[in-house]
Amino acid sequence: MRRTGVAAGELALALARHIDMLKHSRLIGVQGYEGRLQRLHDQEDREKQYLESMKILTDTAGELRNAGFSIEVVTTGGTGTTEFCAMVPGVTELQPDPSFSWTRTTEIP
Repeated sequence: MRRTGVAAGELALALARHIDMLKHSRLIGVQGYEGRLQRLHDQEDREKQYLESMKILTDTAGELRNAGFSIEVVTTGGTGTTEFCAMVPGVTELQPDPSFSWTRTTEIP
């Protein structure tokens, strides 16, 4: 959707370095938003694309940590993808709509 943020890789690292230079700001995490996937009707396709996105997000968090940044928060997930992101290693926070309720039992590893 290209509504916010920067791309993974060098652009994310450049933004982290810029934030690090700001006197009154501190980078504590990264956020992924896959709004374009929320309304995909095919659940298998939605899960596959979402997990691909989560690999990019968690890899970016790892790259920033390797560059010396303390990334404590990796946040993601909307109402249509929360059931998938709850199972992704490295995701620390979920962002479903307040009216969200689990519609199936999901085991968190």
